[in-house]
Amino acid sequence: TSILGHEGIQKMIKYGYVIVAADARGTGASTGWRKGEFSRDEAFDGYEITQWIASQKWCNGKVGMFGRSYMGISQYMVASTKPKNLKAIFPEMAMFDTYDFIYQGGIFKKPFNDVWGNLIRYLDMEGNPAPVDNDPEAQAIRQAIIQRAKNIYPDELNASLLPIRDAWHDSIGFYPFIENSPSNYLEEINQAMIPAYIFAGWQDAYIKDALLWFANLIAPHKISIGSWHHGNNDNFDLTIERIRWFDYWLKDTDNGVMAEKPVYYHTSGTESGSGWAASDTWPVNGTKVSTYFLGAGIPSRPLATMQENVFPPVRDESFSDTYIFDLTTSSGNSSRWAATHGAKFSTPDMTFNDKKSLTYTSLPLNNDMLITGHPILYLWVIPSQIDFELFVYLNEVDEKGKSVNLTEGCIRASHRLASKAPYQNLNTPWFRRYEEDLRPCKPGEPVLLCFDLIPLSHLVKKGHSIRISICAADIDNALNSVNKPNGHFSILSSDTHSSFIEIPVVTK
Repeated sequence: TSILGHEGIQKMIKYGYVIVAADARGTGASTGWRKGEFSRDEAFDGYEITQWIASQKWCNGKVGMFGRSYMGISQYMVASTKPKNLKAIFPEMAMFDTYDFIYQGGIFKKPFNDVWGNLIRYLDMEGNPAPVDNDPEAQAIRQAIIQRAKNIYPDELNASLLPIRDAWHDSIGFYPFIENSPSNYLEEINQAMIPAYIFAGWQDAYIKDALLWFANLIAPHKISIGSWHHGNNDNFDLTIERIRWFDYWLKDTDNGVMAEKPVYYHTSGTESGSGWAASDTWPVNGTKVSTYFLGAGIPSRPLATMQENVFPPVRDESFSDTYIFDLTTSSGNSSRWAATHGAKFSTPDMTFNDKKSLTYTSLPLNNDMLITGHPILYLWVIPSQIDFELFVYLNEVDEKGKSVNLTEGCIRASHRLASKAPYQNLNTPWFRRYEEDLRPCKPGEPVLLCFDLIPLSHLVKKGHSIRISICAADIDNALNSVNKPNGHFSILSSDTHSSFIEIPVVTK
């Protein structure tokens, strides 16, 4: 299959690079079969390929890897095998933890999972790969397709497992969310000491993953984050960045790429052509937490009130707002999750969804607010069920009442037990979510749900408001496993049960 049409390939060749593209086992023109995605077998296949490349007469012995999504994740998995000739990687929008992506907050991202599984099944079984040189009649490919009938696809695998990190797959005999997760090999990746340029987007499903990689890698590394979704990098010359990175590490060209600040990021909501900034650290310097307490409002209706941006904020009077489940709520079918499998992306307009949710909205802001970092939500909830799923959106509301999503989070209540993270988790709650960690609720008794929202950098304009929108479904992006029609929960806030959100704000 020709790769010459892929972004920047021709330019990289002109700069003196040989580009090698290999089909993973069980796909394209390769033989064998896959025990799920990101398997150890596949990682060691990558090890062999890098060593073969390094041994060729046209190679100086130094190999780099680049690519997005699956090809980005593969770079970390290959790095975990510690190939001595792999000298630099450029992972773009790549996952950190398999379970946390498939089961965000313990909630199954089934629509993505189904499309993903069907897509790669089609590519494996119905695709038209170029035959290898010694097989012009493609007989070997036809034989390979027969072998890959044993492939285990994500829609089959994940749907058959319990929704826990330590789920066991009986027929193959392994723990997919542990053995096939890049985060499980962080120690090996760090032992390999392979420099990494991490490329990410605020609207991408893997944005926290990218920041987790940045926080946990030991080898020289840097990160660039634009206001992009999974399929784009508008107004950014990605090819030149790749070339700069590989020139430094593969050609020993001192081009200054490592003299730059390691964090380069864009802030959405800024004027066109502006909004880029550099930082020595993540979280960025000058970040302070602004706490907003949820205030009393009309249950199950929009435009309940939340404290305006007062420092320090003052908690409103005690209240309990009851929300009756509306299982039609959604962040839409052009969300960050849909873009991950190639769907068209657009920033979700949440105005209609807010009308079917429980909302808490600030007064119009007196000044611009620069939100950069990881919002964390603390909700006291009184459930009507032993388990339930809850979705939260942080939205910006303009003067005309239009509500646009900035970020989101969700949690399944039985998965609420937090644990000590086995790595640097950016000072956000971490959940092991083993079977023994599950905690059912007692209907009528309050439970505390504490979880982070997807990180962001966004400028909320003066005169606009910020809104917390709470509902019980995201029908286009998540499977409803436990919420029942006419079920309900109540959001509680009192002297002993304060519900609030911590928002990271950068001050000048």
